[in-house]
Amino acid sequence: MDMQKIIERMEKRDSAREDAIKLTREITRLSARAIRQIHRSLDNLSEIEESKNSIKKARKLLEEVNETLKDLPEIYYAGFVESAQQEFVEASITFNIVRAFEFEDESEVNIPSPEELNVTDASYLKGLADAIGECRRYIISLLMKKETVKA
Repeated sequence: MDMQKIIERMEKRDSAREDAIKLTREITRLSARAIRQIHRSLDNLSEIEESKNSIKKARKLLEEVNETLKDLPEIYYAGFVESAQQEFVEASITFNIVRAFEFEDESEVNIPSPEELNVTDASYLKGLADAIGECRRYIISLLMKKETVKA
């Protein structure tokens, strides 16, 4: 038995887990920031572009997580990656809906699929459900501003 190889494998797993935890925290932060920016776009249209940038950064980090953990399913499915994916899905879908209704043609709403977002089905469905709440919040904000036609 080669204990050194075992130790090396364990250290590799631990390093990958630590890297993934840091990345998923940043994905969650960026996704939350994107959602705040979407809501602030009611008062400042430039916020929608900032939201888009936050989502792009989160997507890039998510790709990095997926690459880091591609051979480590025991870490990938530990729960923290799915939570970050859920936040990313929520931000991405909310952005697409609000952008279509506010800035483009509402007949062109593009709801990205789990494959397009590169997330698990479970995190996709949870994020989709959360996006419904964010859209509701957006509509309420419109109503409070007396923008009933948009709402």
